[in-house]
Amino acid sequence: MIGRVSMNFHSIHVDFSGIDFPVASELALSLQTMLELYPDMEASIVAIGNSDFLLRYFSRMQEGKKSTWRKIKEIQESIQSSRTDMKNPMTIYHWREGKKVKHCFCLGACLFSCTKEELVSLIAQIRKHNLVLETDTVSSIIYHEFAHMLDATFDISRDSEIFRILRQIGHDSEEIYYVGRELFADSFAEYYASEHPSQESTDLVSYVNRKYLENRSKEKQRGKRLIKTIQPK
Repeated sequence: MIGRVSMNFHSIHVDFSGIDFPVASELALSLQTMLELYPDMEASIVAIGNSDFLLRYFSRMQEGKKSTWRKIKEIQESIQSSRTDMKNPMTIYHWREGKKVKHCFCLGACLFSCTKEELVSLIAQIRKHNLVLETDTVSSIIYHEFAHMLDATFDISRDSEIFRILRQIGHDSEEIYYVGRELFADSFAEYYASEHPSQESTDLVSYVNRKYLENRSKEKQRGKRLIKTIQPK
């Protein structure tokens, strides 16, 4: 059954229109879970939708700083070139607006032609090429891309603690150097999508949460300092 799931998470427009309703529902629920656990990330997500939706969004953007606009053009070209890609369920794109990192999630073409059972089968095929992810669930798509968003914001996957955890899983240094960000995202997704996550993925998410809370505390301190500086004398 094809349904329409279109919603606003306060500042984010999310449109899963045209996707099999059970798939769209699980994607929406997974996103809601992530935003409840990491609420500060919501403001950095501008949109989630298919390629046409995102291209329309970018076409309405006003031209800004050259470096930002150059990155936006690159993202538009990438979205345009991957419109018919049937192998990748979702891609996240990042760019900077001043000091802030912004993100959008592009829904892959395969999501619009699969039932939930067919999509789970596709995820199982993708998983054969992964060395971490142990679950064949629709929710793992959102969790994996959300991990990339956390990584793009806080640059966590290059931390020595993450390196140590990935080594414990069994990855060698060269592999971590070249595909560490993907291994990081897979481990993060495995923790949230699995009923019985491994100890390594549990340790990884515990570290991520620690870094997230540390950054949250720093932002609050900056806010207090800013408020103090603008108090009337």
